[in-house]
Amino acid sequence: MDKTTAINISQLIEKIDEIQHAGFVSYEQTQSGTVNQNYIIHCLSKKFFLRINTPDVAGIQRENELKILEKIKNLAISPNIISPNKDYLLSEYEPQDCWSAEDCQRNHKTLIKTISQYHEIELDGNFPDFNQRLTHYYDKSKHFLTFSFIYQYQHTIKKLHELGFFDAINLTHYDLNRYNLLGKKPLKIIDWEFAGKGHPIFDIAMFMDYNNLPINQSSVLLQYCKEFQNGEEILNLSIQLASQMNFMWEKIQEL
Repeated sequence: MDKTTAINISQLIEKIDEIQHAGFVSYEQTQSGTVNQNYIIHCLSKKFFLRINTPDVAGIQRENELKILEKIKNLAISPNIISPNKDYLLSEYEPQDCWSAEDCQRNHKTLIKTISQYHEIELDGNFPDFNQRLTHYYDKSKHFLTFSFIYQYQHTIKKLHELGFFDAINLTHYDLNRYNLLGKKPLKIIDWEFAGKGHPIFDIAMFMDYNNLPINQSSVLLQYCKEFQNGEEILNLSIQLASQMNFMWEKIQEL
């Protein structure tokens, strides 16, 4: 770990009352997380999970994340927040491990049981919609995209517009990679920093894209998508869009 980073973390920990009151002992950095620095905080009476927010990351609006965490609080599908701040998020420590690649291949019933709960929540105009995020990604990366990619991307967007994909206002996580899925009994979902209004099927598409799951490999995932109007067609196009979005994200990280 970089010495400067270590000193900054130590100084921050000293300023967080909840950690100090619990009898701070030590901290360790976790390996998960591609956007933020994540730490397990060991105290005499308990453990905490501390996430240091990385500023100015495309697609993230921290104030919306805190509002969404409040929206899902009663569902008990995410660790309880102890102390929110624009620079960090302190939550209860969840002792369960993140999902393995094998978990992502097998535990689809558990996934659907959990995500279907928050998909029922509809968000109003005070929350960002998915179109805003896509526009931001495209504007940031377009100078590095080929004409072929742009054509395919615009075709995907056009088809999804025709199917009403962008009219959906359901709460969508947008980042269901395995590091954000903890345990199975129950499953807890973390890192809601990209969450906002969107179509529930896109969560399935991102999960499938992250794990290279063929569309017909899981009858559970496919059946869930079929519950929505034009669900199977939207899923196919959403998987394309998930791949295109992640490609643009990678280009943005190279800037």
